[in-house]
Amino acid sequence: MQFKGLVKFFTVVLILISLYQLSFTFVVNKEEKKIDTKATQWVKNNYPSAEEKYPDNKLKQAFYGDFLDSVKRERIQFMEDSSADKVVYNTLIKKFTLPEAKAQQLSLGLDLKGGMNVVLEVSLKDLVHAMANNTSDPTFNKALEMADEEKANSSANFITLFHQAWDQVKSPDERLAPLFSSAFESRIDFNSSDDDVIKVIRSEAEDAIKRTYNVLLQRIDKFGVASPEINLDVNKGIITVALPGVHNPKRVRQYLQATAKLEFWETFQADQEFVNNV
Repeated sequence: MQFKGLVKFFTVVLILISLYQLSFTFVVNKEEKKIDTKATQWVKNNYPSAEEKYPDNKLKQAFYGDFLDSVKRERIQFMEDSSADKVVYNTLIKKFTLPEAKAQQLSLGLDLKGGMNVVLEVSLKDLVHAMANNTSDPTFNKALEMADEEKANSSANFITLFHQAWDQVKSPDERLAPLFSSAFESRIDFNSSDDDVIKVIRSEAEDAIKRTYNVLLQRIDKFGVASPEINLDVNKGIITVALPGVHNPKRVRQYLQATAKLEFWETFQADQEFVNNV
């Protein structure tokens, strides 16, 4: 009897946990329907329907209908972004905004909810070229091009392919050290061997791939997507991203691929008054 009571207790606990988890799905669905309804009405108020605009042309109606769908998706994204700080669910223990509630709801995945799948590749060719101070050395650039062409048909990573290509095209008196010593003088000197230089290049490339992965993680968190998937292949420098329920794939793709830009602006002289007031 005691065992049966324990089973009943855990059954009740599991049911309560499941209902709690499902409650986020209900709240999110309700809010998304509200936003969808408002976006649909906004489009109707600001744009004529396809039948009104092209009453006698089915083909143009179809194209214009696609345009209206894209306008609606952009409006939905705008409304979600502008209300990202609004509390939509109060559990008494904690208040949740829509992005936070989406993160808690049951995951439906791409198959059930739709969304987008993006494969991003870190350009190691450009990275290695930049590490060599964008040299115009013909042998070095030829090795880069050979490695870039070979990577499509090889399981080896780009740095290994570059090393192999360099060994093929270089002359006996050509070395990598002079191309990299100025940028990595603490790790590479003029007399460093090609193997030593490749070790530094490989280390820098792996760090760059991991930094890119971490930046993408931070950017994806801002979309408020429920259960995003992001997978890293360090060997290939490839990052695969799956985002269920995304409304505007073009906007997301541009944001993921955007390059970070750091700017410095001249200000007033930083005297004590400036520090205190500004």
